[in-house]
Amino acid sequence: MESMKRRTKPRRRTSGAGRRRVLVVSVSAGAGHLRAAQAVEEALAERHPDCEVLNVDAMEHVPAAFRRVYAKGYLDLVNRAPMLWGCIYSRTEKSESTALTARLNRLMERLNSRRLVKVARDFAPDEVLAVHPLPMDVFNREKRRGRLAARVSVVITDFDVHPLWIDPASDRYFASCQEVAHRLALRGVNAARVTVSGIPVVPEFAREVSPRRRAEVRRELGLRQGRPAVLVSAGGFGVGRVAEAVGLMAAAAARAGGADMVVVAGRNRKLREKVAALRAPRGVRIFPLGFVNNMHELTAVADLMVSKPGGLTSSECLARGLPMLILDPIPGQEERNAAFLLEGGAAWQAATLDGLDYKLGRLLSEPARLAAMRKAAARLARPDACYRIAAALAAP
Repeated sequence: MESMKRRTKPRRRTSGAGRRRVLVVSVSAGAGHLRAAQAVEEALAERHPDCEVLNVDAMEHVPAAFRRVYAKGYLDLVNRAPMLWGCIYSRTEKSESTALTARLNRLMERLNSRRLVKVARDFAPDEVLAVHPLPMDVFNREKRRGRLAARVSVVITDFDVHPLWIDPASDRYFASCQEVAHRLALRGVNAARVTVSGIPVVPEFAREVSPRRRAEVRRELGLRQGRPAVLVSAGGFGVGRVAEAVGLMAAAAARAGGADMVVVAGRNRKLREKVAALRAPRGVRIFPLGFVNNMHELTAVADLMVSKPGGLTSSECLARGLPMLILDPIPGQEERNAAFLLEGGAAWQAATLDGLDYKLGRLLSEPARLAAMRKAAARLARPDACYRIAAALAAP
């Protein structure tokens, strides 16, 4: 849940001609796409300061009605009718459904993307990086019509690849893992156009948090020495059955000998208030937080993350070697993310809330198992993904 900075004006870093211009375009349908875009922008600023970068949220450059349908509609669907979303996701993976969905998407984008296209024309980029299928479609359409000379690259932000991510006009794909690269090849993407970079997380996750700073963070939070720290994330928008889950987990932690629980409620004020109102059993402390800018530090002092497996959240945990206990993955892409983590040994999954109670108790009672999961997470990690992508964008 790192801060999601979005710029609508280019940040000029050097003077003179010949600067390489990179347009990074995300979509605020969930926080993950914005965080991935931010990660690449920060990596370019750090390692390639001669580049001129414009990072935009496509939803800020479309009509309000389209924004409500496209972004807010998605969030409402996955929160209120996740099984319906899962059905849509799986049905549109079939070739005939994908073709129809793509045509509908292109029609919607053609009617609503004029302002976004104008942003690109005014900026005149050498590179366009799409962190969502919508801007990929928009700018590939411009390429086909000869109105965009830039290369179009795509960052796949889950450990799965839906056909809507694939467009023959895309010049380059940054894949989250080897399996995604393999599946791209099966769908006709030339292997030379695919880089297995990992999902980009902000550069702080590629840097160690010093022992001194870890101790400071623990003191600031009020965490006790000798007690496991469980980090619970509700995502940037504070969704899911978090308050109910925290109550059950607190009871399980008490039976396992106690723990400190840090609960990040995101932008959901009501959720934070609900968590704050919970009565912690003996041996357990609950620390409710709102939206935070130091997830790279919270993940460094935690022993376990309990969360939905969004692509960015999962990648942040892997970068810190932090085991996950997964609850309520969104059907579709998050279920595929969960499968990747489970196969790699970096996570457990609770199918139900009472299962969450049981599995948290098991993990807290078995530190050797948690240690093995930590090693597995570190093996899967690609904390330098943002730098690899930035280097590719900065190269002529």
